[in-house]
Amino acid sequence: MNAAGFSTTLLSYVFRDVNPSLGNNYYRLKQVDRNGIFEFSDVRVVNFRKSIMNVYPNPVTNGIITFSIDELQQENIQVQLMDLSGKIVATSSMWLSNTSPNQFNLEKSITSGVYMLELTNAAGNKWYEKIMLTQ
Repeated sequence: MNAAGFSTTLLSYVFRDVNPSLGNNYYRLKQVDRNGIFEFSDVRVVNFRKSIMNVYPNPVTNGIITFSIDELQQENIQVQLMDLSGKIVATSSMWLSNTSPNQFNLEKSITSGVYMLELTNAAGNKWYEKIMLTQ
């Protein structure tokens, strides 16, 4: 990812791996200065388990994503829908129920396409599912 250029303020960059492999994935950053000198960050390991989140229907045709997560009990979660570049297009905080369907209603302005649904609980655990939205 290219840098924004010279800046006197703190800049943040985000990259989301939308297609990680199951198991351990290894990540590091390479920062290259204008003079060509570079430095690597420490390696970070992220373990992706087989998805235990069920999302239906997929493709989503009515703007309502219904989902469940087997291992979670009733708790507050953050729900985000991102396009494949990582841009957040919809977000909500909701109480996860294990006795009835959990639904995330999308605005009609969200266009058809492929998206990543991200669920995050209070402990910081994240679940991802790729979905297709057709309007």
